[in-house]
Amino acid sequence: MSSESLAGEVEAVLMQLSVLLPSDKTVWDANQLLRLAVERLWIIAGNSAGEYRKSFDNESPVIGPWRELYEFRSMLAHATLGELNHDRVWRESVRDLPRLLEQVRAAR
Repeated sequence: MSSESLAGEVEAVLMQLSVLLPSDKTVWDANQLLRLAVERLWIIAGNSAGEYRKSFDNESPVIGPWRELYEFRSMLAHATLGELNHDRVWRESVRDLPRLLEQVRAAR
């Protein structure tokens, strides 16, 4: 997949997250299926961001949100149920999603 396609995929997934992510924490807390869907979309975004970074090999330093997305993905993908802090996922999602989406768009 081309770097442009991967960046487009990351943007599309972040857009899905922006639609799904509730601004009301009580909605987040009450809906396990919603939490699982949001967590899965972050993992998908991080997977694509990791592939995007790899697509450049060592041509030039890749600037942008790619590493941050991949690291968030790794935290979610490797956490056990006891380690996963749903409050943290919601808080960081609400705080970081608009900025990350803007950075991905700027990088395209």
